[in-house]
Amino acid sequence: MTNYVKFTNFTVKDSLPTGDTNKVIRGAEFDTEFDAIATAVATKSNSASPTFTGTATFDGITATGTVNFTGGSVTTNIDGGTIDGVTIGGSSAGAGTFSSLTATTGTFSGAVTGSNLNVSNWDTAYGWGDHGVEGYLTSVTFSDIDAGAVTLSTETFVNSDTQIPTNAAVRNWVLTTYPTIVELNDLTANVTWATVPDAYISESSVTQHEAALSISTSQLAGGLSLSDITDVTATASEVNTLDGITATTAELNYTDGVTSNIQTQLDSKVGTSHTGDVDITGELLVDSYNETFKKVSSAASTNYYDIANGSYDSKVVNILSLDGMVRDVFFKPDGTKMYFAGAGNDRVYQYSLSTAWDISTASYDSVYLSTLSGGVTLYQVTSLFFKSDGTKLFISDYLGDAIYQYTLTTAWDLSTASYDSVSLTVTSQDGNPNHLDFKPDGTKLYLLGTNNDTIFQYSMTTAWDLSTASYDSVSLDVTSTSGSSTTSAVFNNDGTKLFVLRAVDVIDQYSLTTAYDLTTASYDSVTFDVDSTVAGNAATIRFKDDGAKLYVIGLTNNTENKI
Repeated sequence: MTNYVKFTNFTVKDSLPTGDTNKVIRGAEFDTEFDAIATAVATKSNSASPTFTGTATFDGITATGTVNFTGGSVTTNIDGGTIDGVTIGGSSAGAGTFSSLTATTGTFSGAVTGSNLNVSNWDTAYGWGDHGVEGYLTSVTFSDIDAGAVTLSTETFVNSDTQIPTNAAVRNWVLTTYPTIVELNDLTANVTWATVPDAYISESSVTQHEAALSISTSQLAGGLSLSDITDVTATASEVNTLDGITATTAELNYTDGVTSNIQTQLDSKVGTSHTGDVDITGELLVDSYNETFKKVSSAASTNYYDIANGSYDSKVVNILSLDGMVRDVFFKPDGTKMYFAGAGNDRVYQYSLSTAWDISTASYDSVYLSTLSGGVTLYQVTSLFFKSDGTKLFISDYLGDAIYQYTLTTAWDLSTASYDSVSLTVTSQDGNPNHLDFKPDGTKLYLLGTNNDTIFQYSMTTAWDLSTASYDSVSLDVTSTSGSSTTSAVFNNDGTKLFVLRAVDVIDQYSLTTAYDLTTASYDSVTFDVDSTVAGNAATIRFKDDGAKLYVIGLTNNTENKI
């Protein structure tokens, strides 16, 4: 039943100031109050002839006259009350006498007595039958009982002449009382070894009978090897016999596949003179001071990254048809792919080389990356650099003063490249970034700026992730040695050499006493002039990974020359 709860405090409105909107008494407030009153009234019972549904609880009810419980199943629980002054149920039920009490079901606590007490339906109540006829079982007498027919899972058998055990009880008693069979030392008690479990055969029990054992080689699992045989003394004839083969002294002197004895072979290695080349590793020991040594041959050493001795290969690929202002080139580490940065159309172009590192075998893949779409717009692409596995691409924007990062879902395939929404602004160092180079492990970035003709050094706490890049406050100003208008700067493969390209088609060489640390760089006074092979100013340089090849892009005619 629902009680009425008032929703609006109308008295409070009297104290509100004039003009307060809450001072107004609204029709909605009246409706809310009267609806609550109507709900509470509708759910209350009438005082005359009420009807209850569900569970009704009465506390301290006094009934006069006759109380009738009818209409379906009625359960009356009198627990702890009294009838005619007698306690019914509770913790101290009393004995009572009821006249003419008839019940077909029910539970009574305490003593129930009376001459007219008649519980007539035992069959329904307990399923035992009419106890008035059947009676109660008070004792059992057994005679001629088969012990095998009695099974008690909890029975325990003891030494008693008066107990009839089951078969299972007798077995358990025997196993507990006599758990093991005492071994007869002479094994005369009908013991068959085939039925003796391995768990009951110990090494010590077998060892004490070693003298009586006879074991053949075929009975040993895996046979015998030389490591299994110790403490063997052999005669000369026994040594000469190897697994059924009889060898003579001369045969033993031969090595596998050689037809002369060992002494003859050694003698052929020690002579007074030799012809041809002799390779000696380690120390050379001589026993006198009059030995003569002559140089019989030498291999010419190869000095890669040696720009002072470079020569033109007369091989070229022209990409003028694709872009009128190519600014940079990059190669896949195996030399089978080549990529160009075109500032004319702001694209990166992809080529394949049928012969690795031979640009004369290059063909356009008809694949390019446009930097004018895909979430970012670059207005003058000047340089590009790939992560060593081909899954990341970095591009510098000359007019955007920034470096941008891309991801390739398929390594070295530009058609799968997408912008990472990651960039590095370099305005504080140089307003016109011109060329990129990275440390091979992706933890260092080097940027050549056109405005200052200076190389700036950055570190990345996460390799190949521009979002973790920060300026090292380390730079190398090359104006004093390379002059102004530098266009490219690249390292050798171990970071100990740095090569800077001037717009006047000259490459300058620097050395670093600490690899990839610009603060340790110094000019070597070594140069290489590429003006004779580049028609117009040179735009960039790149080396083959081992330094054996140098590639130069001509800025004017957009032709890549291999040197």
